[in-house]
Amino acid sequence: MLSRFIEEVLIIGLALAAVSLPLASFAGPMTLDDCIAKALEANPGVLDAREALSQAGSGVKEARSGYLPSLSLTGSYNFMEETQTVGFPDPITGRTQEFKLDFTRDYVFQVFASQPLYTGGRVASSYRIAKESQEIARTDLTRAKKEIVLNVVQSFYGLLLAREAVGVAQEAVETAEEFLRVVKARYETGEASSFEVMRAEVEVSNLQPVLIAAKNGVALSELGLKNAMGVSQDTEIEFVGSFEIPEFGVTLDTALETALSERPEIKAVTLQKEIAEASLGLAKSGRMPSLSLDLNYDVRTDEITFDSDELEDTYAGYLRLSFPLFDGLRTKARISTAMSELRRADIARRNLEDAIELEVRAAFLEIEAAEERLRSQEKNVEMAGEGLEIANERYLQGYATNLEVLDSQLALNTARQNRLQAVHDYNLAIAKLKKAMGTLLEDYVAGAR
Repeated sequence: MLSRFIEEVLIIGLALAAVSLPLASFAGPMTLDDCIAKALEANPGVLDAREALSQAGSGVKEARSGYLPSLSLTGSYNFMEETQTVGFPDPITGRTQEFKLDFTRDYVFQVFASQPLYTGGRVASSYRIAKESQEIARTDLTRAKKEIVLNVVQSFYGLLLAREAVGVAQEAVETAEEFLRVVKARYETGEASSFEVMRAEVEVSNLQPVLIAAKNGVALSELGLKNAMGVSQDTEIEFVGSFEIPEFGVTLDTALETALSERPEIKAVTLQKEIAEASLGLAKSGRMPSLSLDLNYDVRTDEITFDSDELEDTYAGYLRLSFPLFDGLRTKARISTAMSELRRADIARRNLEDAIELEVRAAFLEIEAAEERLRSQEKNVEMAGEGLEIANERYLQGYATNLEVLDSQLALNTARQNRLQAVHDYNLAIAKLKKAMGTLLEDYVAGAR
């Protein structure tokens, strides 16, 4: 039973260590709060979400530019100049006199400015979409942080579980060795057989590999925690912490209400609906006219000079009105698509709310089950300890065999393992409920657990 428990710890450690991440360097004793703070600073998932938020901010600036005027300067050089020949009759000789005239200029410089006055809601809708997309990126960053916090908490508790498993295995070895000394002493006085000595020695030998495996489990769990934090696996870090049995007095109704208001996924799907509404407005703007003020200033010359006599300049201003007549039904198709996205956003919110409610209820059931297991295992450890004392006393008095003592040792070790697992499961279940409620980041970072 003990070896199976250690195997489970090793599997958890291997799973946590299997995640390969770009790593940073850090050293020093670290509590759970320190591990979370470092992960929020260095974990690649958080860094990627921050870059996505920065990118969305650039999209807002791009969309805002639609309100502002545009100004451009262009220049051209005419290297294929064409002249025109014009003929005039000579009134004296009657002959036609031909003249070559150049109506072009080698250099043309143009300054063009345009200010949109009315776009049928196109710019406003685009800006709204960009702003809502930025808010979605912000909620995605929050969601990524919450996921990282849960990952770190789970890894940290896994490390504590592995350390406690070493303690349980070490205590089992010490108990078995003490019993071996008792059996050898009774063998020397003729009160025990060689089989009893051999059986006690085998029990000690069987527990040694379990202890080694438990220590390896600690090392693997540390690697998994470092990966979750985003720090170098070669860095020597002293992780400090211990299991507690926290109180958690939140009711199911409160948890459900909090989840629907605090979960970043709810905020994101709400923003998706607002984007769908803005996209519908953007699609409808394809049927609306647009009005802009355009200004144009041209300078033409045959050579680059600042002499005003050599320059020809013209300027003009326009109010440009454009009204769409037919676009091949493209606008109609875009409106239909936008309306479909709006309906899908409503469906997505209902599905998400149902999924969140299920997650909260499942977390509550997990807490209740872990709490019940914890209470029962506390009593089991107490009774198993008393049972081992009785078995040892009966063995010393010759009323019990060594197998009865070994069975009592196994029962105590199993009870200790089950209690340890129950404490771990209870702490982790609370963390999962906080994640389901959407308060995990605030509670753990603020130290309010």
